[in-house]
Amino acid sequence: MPSSTSILALLGAIASTFAQCVIPIDPPSINNTITEPFQLFVQNISLPIIHDRILNFLPNGADMHLVLRPDGEDTYDTIWLDNGFMRNVDRYAVIDLQFNPVDNTTKMFLTDRTYALALFEAIWCCDEDTGELQTCIKLLKRLADPAEGQAEEDGGKIGIQEAGLTGDYEVRYTPANNSLLNYDTWFDVQWVIFRDGITPPDLGNISMYEYVGCYAEDTDGSRALTGGTFADEDAMTNEECAIDCAGSVYFGTEYFYQCYCGDTISNLALPAPESDCNAPCVGNTNETCGGADRLSLYRLKSNSSAASSSSSSSLSSTSSSFPSSSSSTSSSLSTTTPPSSSTSSTSVSSTSTSTTSTTLSTSTSTTSTTLSTSTSTTSTASSTVSGTGLPTDPATVGLYSYVGCWAEPLDGSRALTDAFEGTEEMTVETCAAFCHTFPYFGTEWSSECWCGYNLTGGSASTGCDYTCAGDSTELCGGSRLLSLYQNLAWEPPSDPATIAGYEYYGCVTDGGARTLYESSIQDDAMTLEECATFCEGYEYFGAEWSIQCFCGNGFLAGAALVDDSECDMLCGGNEEELCGAGDLLSVYQLVAV
Repeated sequence: MPSSTSILALLGAIASTFAQCVIPIDPPSINNTITEPFQLFVQNISLPIIHDRILNFLPNGADMHLVLRPDGEDTYDTIWLDNGFMRNVDRYAVIDLQFNPVDNTTKMFLTDRTYALALFEAIWCCDEDTGELQTCIKLLKRLADPAEGQAEEDGGKIGIQEAGLTGDYEVRYTPANNSLLNYDTWFDVQWVIFRDGITPPDLGNISMYEYVGCYAEDTDGSRALTGGTFADEDAMTNEECAIDCAGSVYFGTEYFYQCYCGDTISNLALPAPESDCNAPCVGNTNETCGGADRLSLYRLKSNSSAASSSSSSSLSSTSSSFPSSSSSTSSSLSTTTPPSSSTSSTSVSSTSTSTTSTTLSTSTSTTSTTLSTSTSTTSTASSTVSGTGLPTDPATVGLYSYVGCWAEPLDGSRALTDAFEGTEEMTVETCAAFCHTFPYFGTEWSSECWCGYNLTGGSASTGCDYTCAGDSTELCGGSRLLSLYQNLAWEPPSDPATIAGYEYYGCVTDGGARTLYESSIQDDAMTLEECATFCEGYEYFGAEWSIQCFCGNGFLAGAALVDDSECDMLCGGNEEELCGAGDLLSVYQLVAV
């Protein structure tokens, strides 16, 4: 099987033999398993608004929505093909949910579910800009799970539609010979494989790191690096770990396939003989990926003289090992910001004694988690500031109060998972406005904003010292650290008891065959009132996925009531109402007269 790199080299050789792009009658085959991660961009030269734009992930809980990145912005989201299945880590591309009965299209996204899988093949195609041969992917079929009431569908295609009026263009599926397809809103494209720009500049590139040595994990059983954890039992290498830990001061591989990241290293972790790091990387047996409780440790070159541990030990830029835990040294913390920030430098040296207690209590999935943090700190600090003043976390922003610095979960997941926005104009106020319907928001990595109904993990921390990309007087988290805010007065939206002659019935399951199937409408500004008006005269109406409305005089067999908390999506046109969820309807029944 040729590697994807050799495929690209072969492609270039073939392209040079044609004056104009002509697909050979019997071209060399392209393997449908391409393990080297790649990116996708779309081409339709007649549609400049989307032509040559890159596929990007938009987090939605554990799933990843697929949208086109705004023109001119970089993205480093990668996928690969596994026997024709599009993958990213443990997620697969599926064609499911957000079915639009008006044009008979369905959303494609990445998830860990294994039904409604999209099956692709790699093909030769022509570059619409240069006329050269290139590699593309083409949909073969949509697989299905009979238990879900779905039939397998051959053919069809994957195209682009604008997601409401958001300016984002999402990835959707249409079956073959779809007579309802509206070409005013549907864009046919070809999906092109490429690899330029996969690694962020100066981040996630192993050439930016230097090898420190073999290092033993903490003797108390905890981890030497606690900033992030990744595992790849099939293909882990030191290069992959560097990408996973992009932006971290340290990364280390361990026990064949594990990867750990961090900006500091525990002083309980100790140097170990190089012979202890004897596990070959599963993705490249010519490399070493640590050993049992042993890290092959790397350090960012630009931070080699400034890195410090979580206690008072520090690394010398000229040494390949750390001082022992009994060494007596003092820590010096140099505060830095990501490359995108242009701020004054701050040098802080301090000693402090801190006691922190944190209490988390959670009620239901639709109500907020109440976080109370009390901190007693005695601190002596001296600061030298170049510029107008030290950046701070605002104590309050509108209805939100600052909770503190919050570390993301160690398993690589997110503490806030319900909405995300990234912008180089990020401020605390910008994030508060974006997350105004959620009880929690947090800023991270200078330019990221995360929202959530609950804190799904993580812990109180320190080190939120990155200035906001849009306001250098404010702090916006750190590397996998959130500057966390909470609206203590927040109340969850609810299902009104009555709407225009209808009363609330409950949260009802939906699926490929619609529970309410007699009439439907979709509107990005959907409200329960609009749905009730549209379905006037029907026994039932139900709102789903924020923007969909369905009507009927009875339920399809198999529909079932579930807990009301599962219908937790806000209506597109009224953020104080609930309009179902994915494959779930907020159902109302006509009041008997």
